[in-house]
Amino acid sequence: MEIDKEIALMQSAYRENQLEEERKKDYERYNLKKKIKYTLEEMIEGIKSGKQYLYTLKIEFDTKAILDGGLKIPYMIHFFDVVDDKPENLFLVSSRRKVSMNATVIPWEQMRPLQDWMEFTKYSLEKINLHPKIGSMQTVNQMEYFSYEIPTSEGRTYNLIFRYPKDRKIYSATLNCMSEDKEGMGLLLEAMIHVIEDMNH
Repeated sequence: MEIDKEIALMQSAYRENQLEEERKKDYERYNLKKKIKYTLEEMIEGIKSGKQYLYTLKIEFDTKAILDGGLKIPYMIHFFDVVDDKPENLFLVSSRRKVSMNATVIPWEQMRPLQDWMEFTKYSLEKINLHPKIGSMQTVNQMEYFSYEIPTSEGRTYNLIFRYPKDRKIYSATLNCMSEDKEGMGLLLEAMIHVIEDMNH
């Protein structure tokens, strides 16, 4: 009797494992993040046209003037559930999508070289026990930006930080999403930086 019970348990565990394997295969088969790959250029074009699909999510854009009207950005319509728009800073958060943007403006000052700015940012984050993994850096005309990843309580985040001198001021923003989404949402955020540069020069 005991042997029959053990055999039944083993068969049940085997069937459960088989089902789990099938579920994994189905997930891989239908996982759009594995099937669809975007390029930065097509994201830029989509944002400029006012509409970009991100897998099954349709994101529409409008032009929004922020920071006392000094900087224009492509704004994701009906996307953010927190919008704190002040003359000196802007804070946008989508809790559902785990995406945020934090922008500010400061009076003009001599900008340190991009590499130095990146090292200073890294040092500042390390001082508060955040240990960033620095990614790529890029210059687009007057716009400079770089990426980094940091561990948080919700998982690793993918961050893009830019600075843009305009009208004797420096506009700066950090845009982020979860690291697991950097090939999709992260690329869209990077494309937004390029569009911001295009809208403001």
